[in-house]
Amino acid sequence: AMKYLAQYFVENLKKHNGPGAVLAINVKEEDLLYMDKPSQTNKQEIKNEWEDLSLQPHGIAAFRIYYPGTEVPKYSSKIDKSKCKPITIKTKNLDPDSLIGIVQNLTAIGAEQIVDIFRWWKRNQEDHNDEITMSEFIRYLYDPNKERKYYVLNKNGDENTIQLHPSTLQSLINSLTAASKYFDVEGASELSAKDILQRATMSVIDISQKGTLGFGSVFLRDILNKIYEAKASGNQTNIPILILIDEV
Repeated sequence: AMKYLAQYFVENLKKHNGPGAVLAINVKEEDLLYMDKPSQTNKQEIKNEWEDLSLQPHGIAAFRIYYPGTEVPKYSSKIDKSKCKPITIKTKNLDPDSLIGIVQNLTAIGAEQIVDIFRWWKRNQEDHNDEITMSEFIRYLYDPNKERKYYVLNKNGDENTIQLHPSTLQSLINSLTAASKYFDVEGASELSAKDILQRATMSVIDISQKGTLGFGSVFLRDILNKIYEAKASGNQTNIPILILIDEV
C-alpha cells in the first residue's frame, strides 16, 4: 500500500500541481529501499487486478537512498548501491530547535534549556570565528570548570544562565556523543530542501542502522524545517510533497 501511494504521487498525481515529490524515512529492514524495483507476487488475484487495470508492475524511476555518515550500510543484493549517497548535518547550519530530537524523555523545560544553550554557544562561536562542530559543542558541555552552569539564549534574544541537573547533562552528552559521528562528516553531503523537492522523485532517508536513530530524529526536524522555509519563502511552492515514515 505504501509503495502504491508513493508511486501514484510521483507518477500519476494530477491535482495540486502534481506529480509531486516523496520523502520517506526508513527505520527498519529494507522494504522502502527497493522501491525502484517492480513488485513481485505469486498471488493470482493481484495479477488479475493488474491485468484488468492494464498495468504492469514497475519501480519508481527517479529514486535515491540517503544514509548517515560515509560507511555504506551492509545492504542486501536487492539494493542498488549506485543510488545510495552519504549525508551529514553541518552543525554550523543546524537550526537550534532541531536539536530537541537528540534527547528523549526530557521535560519540555529541559528540552528548551538544551536548545537555548546550543543557540547561545553557536552564536558565541560565530562571534569569535571559532569552529562550530558537534564535537566542539560536546567538549563545551563536558567542561567540568563550568560546574554545569551555562549561558542560554532564547528566540527573543534574551540571555540568562542556568544550571543543568546532573542526569540531564549526562543524558544530553551521551546522546550527542552517540550521534556525533554522523555530524560534520567530510565526504558526505548536507541535504537542502531543493534536494528533496524534486518533481516525480522519491527520496528515502535510511536510519535503520544501529546508532542512527538520534541523528535521524534531528535530521527529520532539520529537513522538514528547510522544506517549510522553502515553501513559505515562495521557492518550489508548486511541488507537492508526501512524507512517509516507516512504523517503528
